[in-house]
Amino acid sequence: MEVNCIDSLKNIRTQTFKNKFEWSIIIALLIAPLIIGAIYIRAYGVNVPYWDQWDTVPVFLEKLYNSQLTFFDLLAQHNESRPFFPNVVMIILAEFTHYNVLYEIYFMYALYCVSFIILYLMYVKDHSISKSSCLKFIPVSFFFFNLFQMSNVLYGVRIGQSMEIFGLISALYLIDKSKNFDLIFISSIIAAIISTFSFVAGLSTWPVCLMLIFLKDSEQKRKKIVLWCVSAIAVVGIYFHDYVKPSKHPSLLYSFQNPVNGVLDFLSSFGSTISRDLDTSRVIGILMLILLFCIILLNRKNLRINKNAKWYALMLYSLLVSLEISLGRSGFGTESMLSQRYYLLTYWSIIALYLIELNYLDLGIPDCKNNIKSQEPLILQKKLNYNYLLMGIILALLFMSVATHLIMGIQEGKETKTERESMANYLENYKFQPSENLKTLYPNTTIVRQRASFLESRNLSVFYKDNNPGNIVSHQQQNVV
Repeated sequence: MEVNCIDSLKNIRTQTFKNKFEWSIIIALLIAPLIIGAIYIRAYGVNVPYWDQWDTVPVFLEKLYNSQLTFFDLLAQHNESRPFFPNVVMIILAEFTHYNVLYEIYFMYALYCVSFIILYLMYVKDHSISKSSCLKFIPVSFFFFNLFQMSNVLYGVRIGQSMEIFGLISALYLIDKSKNFDLIFISSIIAAIISTFSFVAGLSTWPVCLMLIFLKDSEQKRKKIVLWCVSAIAVVGIYFHDYVKPSKHPSLLYSFQNPVNGVLDFLSSFGSTISRDLDTSRVIGILMLILLFCIILLNRKNLRINKNAKWYALMLYSLLVSLEISLGRSGFGTESMLSQRYYLLTYWSIIALYLIELNYLDLGIPDCKNNIKSQEPLILQKKLNYNYLLMGIILALLFMSVATHLIMGIQEGKETKTERESMANYLENYKFQPSENLKTLYPNTTIVRQRASFLESRNLSVFYKDNNPGNIVSHQQQNVV
């Protein structure tokens, strides 16, 4: 008896150790991409204002110091966007950090991590927390933080896109969580407003979330739809008040005048989630649309709409953004569909496909021992096999994307750091630099010299003597080029 008790205790300890070890491995794999992303940013981030940043923070700070900064300055149109919330954040960060662009990058990455956590919470609602569910989420983690995506974070000016993404995923999460006409639902409207006034793609948040409200089972649905539509009309009305089409941007009618190019550009944008090659991205764009159609067709008798509504909404967002890009940028040429900056917005499609298919796989086959219809189990088994096939294709695309973007991300990071270090050197010594060097910072060298003079007078940016967190090498110690 005593021996049996000892053996039982040993077995319990072994199982406990095994359980803890397995959980440790799973958690490590889940958070490894986040850590790698932080290391990547630490390695390749450089403190220097670049391109659109010359039109924002230096201008706002000068107005702020002269007591001339107004609410309408922050709400003003920048290209197609009205980045009110990013402008506020950038000014606050600039004030506390002597306008060190690295802090914009860190803030952007932190917000990106929060968006990932919200996505995980939405996933946990479907699958709860278990070893199996956490293992299934690991591919999403590696894709979400692939290094090509991280190279986007190196552009502090893209803080608006990260805030737009945060607003979108927060709105979807809050609507999915809200059961009544409550404070949670009101908060989702606030999240949608943040998304809209962060980046132009945030306008898509309103129809995407409306679809979720319509599909999701909840109390007082009609009242929610009415309030959401009224809020959307009001926000869009404010957004387009005194709106002016950017003069250097192509006509929105280009795709309609060239429908074949318009369709090909849409497919290129939609497929760019997986491949950065133009022809390959079009093929993958078609493949993902076919996968979506097959998933819906195969599971049409049990679409589990209440559970999958949020993922279908996320897929709709990806489709709308690719449509917006193809309409707004086709005139710049087909290659513009693969622009790095759009990858921050279009990558949701494969994530949505994966999470939708996971929910259908979880249906499994019910116990049919007492089922009168003997053929039904065979039909269910066949359907499950087809779902596994579709999941295999989706996983193959996910892993292909992670591998491809790993190599591209490292290359992009190295090139970006080399270029920005040269730019920082040019900026520090702007008085002695030829115009060709300053054009790498911003096309108008007269503006660069004027605003660089302001930054220097205020001891900001690269002119601040102790401006590099994390012991990053000061550019002031570099030789004049």
